[in-house]
Amino acid sequence: MSASSARADLARCPADVGPMPLPRREARPADVRVLVIDDEPLIRWSCAETLTASGFPVIEGERGETAVAVLANPDGGAEVVLLDLVLPDSRDLSLLARLRCLVPAVPIIMMTAFPTPELVAEARRLGAFTVVEKPFDLNGLVPLVRRALASDPARGDGGDALE
Repeated sequence: MSASSARADLARCPADVGPMPLPRREARPADVRVLVIDDEPLIRWSCAETLTASGFPVIEGERGETAVAVLANPDGGAEVVLLDLVLPDSRDLSLLARLRCLVPAVPIIMMTAFPTPELVAEARRLGAFTVVEKPFDLNGLVPLVRRALASDPARGDGGDALE
């Protein structure tokens, strides 16, 4: 799906979709679930290990449909999402657009091995907190997640690359 198709997806967001309440600022890691969606098992495992070592509960998945199912579940969900751009069932920014419809206030950190300036700009326009280039230094992952939690999506706060 092209970037213009992703824009069309945003236009079809139901009017009754509102921001989910999130633990912002000073949130304890144990209260913040992080959803890691990547089809590469080693990347998923590395991110999950890094985050759980800092006390964050992690939900893992390898497909876009998993992200949709987790975030659409009113009893589950996540407060931050790490989302790979290329997955077996999603190869562009249309999944980001769909997730923004489901959970407009949840920070989504995109991951990709090929972050062109155009892709980064379009991901940010569609509501990504930031785009990080794979491979990345795992030492910056926890601070990045904390910055995402402290952001205010209504103001368009965004993140920079990993520290």
